[in-house]
Amino acid sequence: MKTPPLDSPYQLKYPVVLVHGMGGRGSYGPVGYFYQLPGLFRGAKTRVHSPNLTGWQSIERRAQRLREEIVQNFPDSPVHVIAHSMGGLDARYAISRLGMGERIASLTTIGTPHQGTPVADLALGIIPSSAQRLAERILNQMGWTTEGIRQVSRDHHRQSLSELLPMDPRVAYYSVSSVIPRREQRKRSLPVFWFTEPLLRSIEGENDGLIPETSAKYGLYLGSFDGDHYGQIGQLLGRSRGLKYLDLYAAISRRLRSDF
Repeated sequence: MKTPPLDSPYQLKYPVVLVHGMGGRGSYGPVGYFYQLPGLFRGAKTRVHSPNLTGWQSIERRAQRLREEIVQNFPDSPVHVIAHSMGGLDARYAISRLGMGERIASLTTIGTPHQGTPVADLALGIIPSSAQRLAERILNQMGWTTEGIRQVSRDHHRQSLSELLPMDPRVAYYSVSSVIPRREQRKRSLPVFWFTEPLLRSIEGENDGLIPETSAKYGLYLGSFDGDHYGQIGQLLGRSRGLKYLDLYAAISRRLRSDF
């Protein structure tokens, strides 16, 4: 990967915090969850941090960890948060409920279920209650929980999330999403999405295989790309099935550089 020039869009005024989604980690050894993105920022002399939040935990617990990581790594500077999937809800919670509105200059979410996702509702409806309780007991022994799945359901959003996590006027909010092209579904998405994409489309329209495009829109919408949920972060290992994820990162960075 080439080092970006110093006038690249990745040269930003404030440090960047990259927040992973449910089930993920900030990095897997030398490979970042956001493929190549940390290196692009570092190459442009922008400080960047990729926290490791617990992959399978509640929004509340993950948000608390996010707050601690920001305060510890950037004690004297506002930050830009770029968050994927559930990570966007963690950041919203940290802003709205944990007093981080004065520390987070902007929040950009990528494929975040701001209005929940029917996939979670379906999963919770299909899995018998007894199996859910057993899974919860097993996960609890490892410090994990299935609570995060419930919290990204549409029912949970309608009941509490929309009221719990209002926008903070001190923070600039942006969002980006992607949709799997209907006629190129098998070519442009992972096999895991071959069932969920048409199912979601029948319920809420265009989607990335996990999140409806309508649910991913929050704040100033920067647009949609063609591809699936994991192509948004350049995974797996840069094989993004045609989604131009580096263009997605550049679009976000240019906007942040322009506005701050």
